[in-house]
Amino acid sequence: MHRPSNPLTPDFAAGSAFIKGESTLAVVSVDTFGQLAGRLEAALARHSLEILQTHEMDALLRARGAGVDFRCRVYEVWNATL
Repeated sequence: MHRPSNPLTPDFAAGSAFIKGESTLAVVSVDTFGQLAGRLEAALARHSLEILQTHEMDALLRARGAGVDFRCRVYEVWNATL
């Protein structure tokens, strides 16, 4: 069975490594967090996907006492055409 590739992958992070889950996508890249986030947000808009909300999970975890040393942002995305 042929599965179509993720249409967002080449748009926002060409050359990066991906860890894909059922409804998640983690990116490992040499680009800065801000560069990747900006390209992801632009790619979502190009594909008519709306960002409902973002969650700065790294800040939330640090505020609750977890000593995380990585950036993590969760995007709640909605496809208005469905």
